[in-house]
Formats: sequence, C-alpha cells, structure tokens
Amino acid sequence: MFRMRIFEIVLLVLTLGYLALFVPFALATITQGHGLQLANGNPAGGDFINLYTAGRLVAEGRTNEIYVPDAFVAAEHETISEDIGLRLWAYPPHSLFVAPLFGVLPYFASLTLWSFLGLAVLMWGSRSVGIGWPLALALALSPASLQSLYFGQTGNLATGLLLLSLSALLADTKEGGPRGGLSAAALTFKPQFGVLLPFAWGLAGRWKSVLVAVAGSAALAGLSALVFGVGPWRDYLFETMPLLTSLELDGSGAFVLMIPSLFMTLRIAGLAGEEALLWHGVFAALVFTSAIWGLWRRKPASQRIAIALIGTSLITPYLHVYDMTLPLAGMMILAETDRKSGLSSLANILLLLAIWALPHLLYDLNRSGLAVAPIVLGAAFVQALTKGPDNARPSENLNGVRD
Repeated sequence: MFRMRIFEIVLLVLTLGYLALFVPFALATITQGHGLQLANGNPAGGDFINLYTAGRLVAEGRTNEIYVPDAFVAAEHETISEDIGLRLWAYPPHSLFVAPLFGVLPYFASLTLWSFLGLAVLMWGSRSVGIGWPLALALALSPASLQSLYFGQTGNLATGLLLLSLSALLADTKEGGPRGGLSAAALTFKPQFGVLLPFAWGLAGRWKSVLVAVAGSAALAGLSALVFGVGPWRDYLFETMPLLTSLELDGSGAFVLMIPSLFMTLRIAGLAGEEALLWHGVFAALVFTSAIWGLWRRKPASQRIAIALIGTSLITPYLHVYDMTLPLAGMMILAETDRKSGLSSLANILLLLAIWALPHLLYDLNRSGLAVAPIVLGAAFVQALTKGPDNARPSENLNGVRD
C-alpha cells in the first residue's frame, strides 16, 4: 500500500502553494511586456534567448559568430531589438549539436520544448536514484526548478543528467554502466557538475561507466571540431571564457546575489574577486577531500549519491539559484532513505526544507548581508557524510547494488 510520510505531505503542500503564487507572477511579467521583452526588461524565457540564437546561427551556417561576444550580441538583437544586456553562449562547442533544434522552431514553441525537456530529464534522473514520486514531484516543482524554467536555464537538465550518471552506483553495471556513462558525456556541457562523478564511480568499481563517459566525451569534442571546425573551440577558449571569468570575478548586478557559493559570499562581503576565489579554492579542496573520504567508505549507494550531489554544490563557485535542484536532490535522498526517528531524521527534514526555500530567499538574504547559503549547504554536506549506513533502504547492500 502506498503511504506518504508527514514531511512529504508538508513539502508537497508547500510546493503546490509556491506554484500557485509563482504562475500568476510569471504570467504577469509576460502579459505586461511587449513582444519578446518582459515587463522587467528581460527577454521572455530569460537566458533561453542565448540557446535560441546559438541554434539559429548554427542552422544559418554562422557558427563562427557564436563565441565572438560582440557578434553574438548583435545576432541576438536580430531576434529582439531592445537592450537585454550582455548575454553569451557559455557552453562548449559540442553543445551546438542540439542547439539547432531550438533555433528553427518559433520562439515560444521552442521555449516550451526546452522547458519540458529539462523537467523530463530531472524527473527521470530523480526516479533513477530511487527518489519516490512525492519527492520527485516536489523536486520538479520546487523554487529552484521553477527558477530554472523562468530564467530559461540548464539547471534542471544538468541535475537530471548527473542523477542519471550517479544511478550507475545503484544499478548492476551491465544495466547502469552505459546509461551512466552516456549521461555523463552529455553533462560535459556543464563540466563543473561532474567534478566528483569519476571518483564516485571509481571508488565503487563502476569502470564501465568511466570508459563510456571518456569515450563519449572524446567523441563529442572530436566530432564538434570536425563538423564546426576548430574556430569555435578557439573562440570559446580565448574570447568567451575569459570574458565570463572576468564577469564572475569583477562583475556586479543582480547575478551576484543569485549565487550561494562561498566565493560569491566573500565577494558580497567586500573581498576582491581573486582573493575571494582563492579562499573558495581552499574551502573547495577541504570539501573535495572530505567527499572522497565519504565516497571511499563502504557506505550505501544512496549516501554516496547524496555526498556527490551536495559536495558538488559546495565545490563549484558558480552555482546559481536555478542550479539548486542539485543539493535539493541530495537532501531528498537522505530524507527518503532515512527510516528512523530522532534528531538525525529531524535534521534531514529541516535541512531539506531550508534548501527547498533557499532559491527563493537567496537574493534578499544576500542583499541584506545575511549570506547564510554556504552555512546551510555545509550543514547538509556534514549530514550526508555522517549519516549511518544502517539507514539504507532494505534493497541496498553496503556496496550500493540492488539485490
């Protein structure tokens, strides 16, 4: 008999309540705008204009313009004439294989397809690692997921691909190896999400996943150079990437307040970009070392997955609010697999609720100087590391393979 626990019911009620408030807000920004520009000045779908423009340029044989910032901005103005600020295609050239699909359809049809693709992969990934339907639905409709939809971003897709990759820890290698490896190869469009993945696989003996991921990634990079030429790779590495790095280190504006990392917390506190990144690097090295220790111990696969998800969210300096389905999925796994009561279970639930709410609260918290996101994520990481193996699902043994 299907039964929901109280915290799952509470989370679903909160999620549906947030959805009921978010949808009218999103619709108002569209209806009060004009053309493709919203009432707040952003293009409809936010950063989706980048994907749409990149796809259109590939379809028109203008790939050489994509990673030249001035040329790309000019191409965006062919679709929307209003000032929408500096927007770049920040993903490596092998991402251009799928971009044309979203550049040849009408804009809003393409945006709808992109939104549903992200949600579908996120749901698929969450179910593949054993998250039950109530929490999977709460994840797909969480503030982080809705922000990813509103900003036309890749957070849902990237988290879903990482979950599919990590599901190889749960499945028999004959079943999960190729799927996990192919998902990881696709995830290389956002490589910071995969920083712990090869170590999680290696320490669990999932070498088939490693080999498939390496072969798939090499094939994507090689084919992109063959199909599009080496020019886009050169421009990506020497024009787009340096500009993006400069914006992260020295830029200002709303995006600074939308990043929960220690790096941006230190920048908000007044440190220069290089100094903040240095201290974040020290912190990230500590998190990385702790994560490897946690992955090395013979813990249940569910706990290893949670360590990888939450640890990754702390290591990367450029996590945004629309990427925070990543740590939320990790806390959902901890709460879902915890069948005990007591302080540990209460901590799981409280941290789950805090990370669920953080994407909505982060902007105002950072603006007010209450940059508590690294503390919340750090507490979740400690919880993932210290959770005992006796709380694993009955269907898992200590090697993380389903019986």
